[in-house]
Amino acid sequence: MRRRWLIVLIAIVLLVISRLIWQQLQPESVQQTSDSGRFAYRIEDLVLTILDPDGTEQVTIRSPLLVDGGAGQPSELFAPVVTAPRGGGSWRLTARKALIDRHNEHVTLLDDVVLQSLNLPKPVRVETTAAELDLQAKALSSEEIVTITQSGMRLLGRGLSGNLEQQTYVLHDDVQARFIERDAPAD
Repeated sequence: MRRRWLIVLIAIVLLVISRLIWQQLQPESVQQTSDSGRFAYRIEDLVLTILDPDGTEQVTIRSPLLVDGGAGQPSELFAPVVTAPRGGGSWRLTARKALIDRHNEHVTLLDDVVLQSLNLPKPVRVETTAAELDLQAKALSSEEIVTITQSGMRLLGRGLSGNLEQQTYVLHDDVQARFIERDAPAD
């Protein structure tokens, strides 16, 4: 009888020890960063597709890394690529880094911002150092120096307002135009 009790006692001790070891090996749980219920997290290889009420793709955001700092902090995207279909063509917007607001409606693009129209008869390329993108209105704006290159012409100016759906872009100040040969490399 003593032998059975000793085996049961050893089994219980082994279970308790194994449970303690298992708990130590588990990663720490996500810590709540504030009373608002927002958690800090990171996502690798993000693909976020925003649909209209009919279920049609409006915008897709891809990024190798998204880091969310929790309540009140914008999500940080690294090397984001934003694309959207547009009638017979589409556009692609890239940057080295972007910040996206809590409601996934507004994106601040930073460093080497490039907008390219794709699959259109007259492709357009817009380049700047920083820009703001309103995902709902598909509006792009910048206060920085902007270069717009289109077949046969290059425009340079400070400040930009643009509508990506209608493919209209307005440079605000210090606008300069230069005619270029087709397929000439950018300066």
